[in-house]
Amino acid sequence: MAHYALRIGFDLNVPTAFASGSVVGGSYNAGTFVWTPEKNASGVVYQASWDEVPTSTWVTVTNTEMTTLTAEITAASLGWNSGNLGWASYTQSWSGWAIDQTWARVWHTCSGGHSDGNLNGVYRFDCYKMAWAVEQMPTSKTLQDAEYAVLSPDASRGGIGTTNYAAQADSLTQYGLSTLAHINDSWYDEFLTDNQPTARHTYHGVVYDSARNKIYMAVRRWWEFDRAAGTWNYRRVFNDAAFVPTGSGNGYAFTPAMDASGQIGIWDEVVGEMLFSSSEGIEDSSYKYNPSTATFGAWAAPWNGLAEETVCRNGRFAVVLEPPAATGTQVGRYFKYDLDARSTSGVQGDLQFSGCSRADFGAALSPHMDGGASTYIPSLGKYLMCCKKSDSTMGFYWIDPTTSPSWEMSPATMTNAPTGLGTLMNGRMVYMESLSAILLQDQADEKVYIFKY
Repeated sequence: MAHYALRIGFDLNVPTAFASGSVVGGSYNAGTFVWTPEKNASGVVYQASWDEVPTSTWVTVTNTEMTTLTAEITAASLGWNSGNLGWASYTQSWSGWAIDQTWARVWHTCSGGHSDGNLNGVYRFDCYKMAWAVEQMPTSKTLQDAEYAVLSPDASRGGIGTTNYAAQADSLTQYGLSTLAHINDSWYDEFLTDNQPTARHTYHGVVYDSARNKIYMAVRRWWEFDRAAGTWNYRRVFNDAAFVPTGSGNGYAFTPAMDASGQIGIWDEVVGEMLFSSSEGIEDSSYKYNPSTATFGAWAAPWNGLAEETVCRNGRFAVVLEPPAATGTQVGRYFKYDLDARSTSGVQGDLQFSGCSRADFGAALSPHMDGGASTYIPSLGKYLMCCKKSDSTMGFYWIDPTTSPSWEMSPATMTNAPTGLGTLMNGRMVYMESLSAILLQDQADEKVYIFKY
């Protein structure tokens, strides 16, 4: 059978810095806060052009919309066209990035799911090129059933968009199953015809392993994307046969085995394993996976049960931050997890507020309904959080880990701060260490933002 998941745009010559050489004219418009990078013949941005970007100012970068990939995808003759790509909903589906600090790049992997899109490819943003590339083509439309292809809700599946459930139906037909008891069969989670995962909400559950040049996606199943081979491999359900699927009556018919496990994902580059946790109130369980031994294990994650957490790295610490809500139990919390000691070491608590209060934030939130982002700024020794305010817009806040008796949250005043951001950031804001700059993406059909220090 033909394999339609084409690998396009894989770049073995990864730029490690901006290019030398001079620029022709100015590339930054101070009046509009827009930067148009000037690049060499290989597409690498000139250092001189980067130097024109001001510090301490949010700027937008031209030609950084994911829609710049449309022509390449449609030219591959896979049945995709500008009308069915669904870029607008691609990132607004609780989907975050895998991050590579070494080479200053990020990936979207199979983002979407439900009725938010089925464009299940792998897409890379290179900061030194300030451009998106297609690393893995999405599944051919010819391999999708009609319902899945059009994303139409199906009454027989409770009105839920079919992007998750058509694969289930196909598998039932393929295996002649009367139930979904065989949790390790190829149902619900992959196209049987090309072994590529279906689109899904990736939350914060995708990481990059630079030692093996692989991307791991801990959402519903454990998946590995081998960048050198351009292939996906699955490692079955979390903890494999330890789970038995159960019906929940909420549209997620396979809880807890296949639901949003892995909302939080942390790659431990020293030990060489991924720590992941479902903590959105559905499963509240945590696991670790070692790709060298292909084994799962237990892992105690103290933030289990928090509603809308974000995660970021600060050296050998993983910091989980819960945005506050005006009412309910979502008070705003922090956990500083020591990856070497595998412990919070007592660094945890409720946020205190300065210049703001819980009333300034959104109302009590049910699971999945918000998608904040956070990142650590080394030069400031503070965390920056983007989260939902009481007026349903997103705002920026500093979190200071040096204050007493607990970490302090305060409004961040930033020049030309983006307004009108979507409320489902889910980790698409990261401080790129080699650039000394924040990279932020709102929706796929909008430009990337840069904040340079």
